[in-house]
Amino acid sequence: MHGRNGVWAIFVVFVVAIGGILVSARVYNPAVHVQFTGRSGNTVTTQRQLQGFVKTVPPDPEQLLENRLRQALEDLAQGNQVRDPSTVLLIGTDSRHGEAARSDAMLLTRIHFAQKRALVVSLPRDTRVYIPRYGYTKINHALAFGDLPLLKHTVERVFGVPIDHAVVVDFAGFIELIDVLGGVQVHLEKALDYDDATDGTHIHLRPGQQRLDGKEALDYVRFRHDAFADTGRMQRQRNLLHAIASTPIPIERWWALGMALPRLSRHIRSDLSEFALLSEVAKIALTSKWTVTTEGLRGKNKVDPTDGLWYFYLDDDGLKQWRREWMAFDTAVVPSKENAKASEQSSRER
Repeated sequence: MHGRNGVWAIFVVFVVAIGGILVSARVYNPAVHVQFTGRSGNTVTTQRQLQGFVKTVPPDPEQLLENRLRQALEDLAQGNQVRDPSTVLLIGTDSRHGEAARSDAMLLTRIHFAQKRALVVSLPRDTRVYIPRYGYTKINHALAFGDLPLLKHTVERVFGVPIDHAVVVDFAGFIELIDVLGGVQVHLEKALDYDDATDGTHIHLRPGQQRLDGKEALDYVRFRHDAFADTGRMQRQRNLLHAIASTPIPIERWWALGMALPRLSRHIRSDLSEFALLSEVAKIALTSKWTVTTEGLRGKNKVDPTDGLWYFYLDDDGLKQWRREWMAFDTAVVPSKENAKASEQSSRER
């Protein structure tokens, strides 16, 4: 990506300007201090509204900030037109040890900005696939072998879905992003406990509804040391993404996000330009309520006798059915508000 420093500098200037609006809004007050001096020389200060001079009530400071910020985001969102709908491959990587990054989590998403809908599909990182020039191996090796181009090509070839763009976020970036957003509310059905002294991993999460910070959220989506293994982990990844998408971002958090963007840029890579990526983030921010559908893939885990490694084998019939459902998502009828409420209530009852 080019123009890294320039783009982030512009965005930071924008955020600082918004902060100035907030400060100005907070110090503005139509109440006027009037002093009266009595014969004894004592001065009495009172505060009253000068009705004859103040013709209008000033806007609420928070509302003023929100309106200005929304307008700025709308301008930013219109600055780059990415295809709608778009297919985006989201990749989480662990590159903490200076080794070639391998994809630790992969989510294939279909995003309809106009319809405020998204389809999210977890791709098992241990899926056994053919990678050109490298033969049969795990799909997450493609990123280490040939970076984003090879990973995109491999996913397109296996799943038969053209990918418009890919975004890679490493662990450090994920932690900071969740912290900047103020954490995320999730419900843990059970305790998650795991320790590995070799790489410093220590996961200890308690059950129940709670707000996870960045480190805890990473532990939540990485844990796979139970009977459900990677299947359970992918479900938690989808749960977390659903929780983030369904939670509005408070205005004050956008200030913090703007300040953190220069640091986050070191942990995020994409085949989108930085301006285009900012534009897409702005579009998502402007959409208050998303309808997010999450899916998994059918298959089974087993050891390959040729190399003795553990793989996830896709179910051929299940993959065909999934492709039909993926294509049908684009032509699905968006329900009315009344039908959507009824559908939501029916889902809760089930």
